[in-house]
Amino acid sequence: MSDKWNSSLIELAEKVVVIGDVFVGKTSLLLRYKLNMFSDDVKSTLGYDSYEQEVSLSDGRTMKLWIWDTAGSERFRGTVSLYYKNAKAIIVVFDMTNRGSFDKVDFWKDEIDNYAEKETVRVLVGNKNDLVEQRTVMKEEAQALSKKLGFDFYIETSAKVESDPSVRKLFDTVAEKIKQRPVAEASAMSEKPSVSLKIPVKLKQEKLQTRKVAPAPKGCSC
Repeated sequence: MSDKWNSSLIELAEKVVVIGDVFVGKTSLLLRYKLNMFSDDVKSTLGYDSYEQEVSLSDGRTMKLWIWDTAGSERFRGTVSLYYKNAKAIIVVFDMTNRGSFDKVDFWKDEIDNYAEKETVRVLVGNKNDLVEQRTVMKEEAQALSKKLGFDFYIETSAKVESDPSVRKLFDTVAEKIKQRPVAEASAMSEKPSVSLKIPVKLKQEKLQTRKVAPAPKGCSC
């Protein structure tokens, strides 16, 4: 364990940004991770949404993640520098059934290189691996691109399959990778975004009865 890793990190909430084209399932991944739920009733994110999640690390410590779910639409690219500022990890998501979203990975990687810190953890995610018959991007091809572009790791996920452990593994691994990097500056605490993960309307009441979830406006972002 690095000497730079110390108990002060428990008091820091590390910023993690999730990016990628529209409709690749970014919000669905976060709903599965945070609330262990899935819905087809999701809408495109406007700007960004965010929320907090604590992660138990392998050394027994706890890290709090501030996860930003960002818009994939071109009309929100003007705020791109806000997304990447002080991010300790950036997750690029593509849809394995949508070749176009995979072809845009180079674009997203260029944005990371232009706006993010050099030490930022970079992750490539192939989502919707439950749609085996519909996939147009093979695992070997995605792994090769991940290695070529210098991502820290590649993983395939399914937000739809409840029993699939890949989503939790994704964020657990991200937290461990962040832990291995230099300790965040205390000033990052001042950038804490508001908690605003939205729940699909038809599932909201059911989930609020069983979980302590902050009230959310209608609609959900993905």
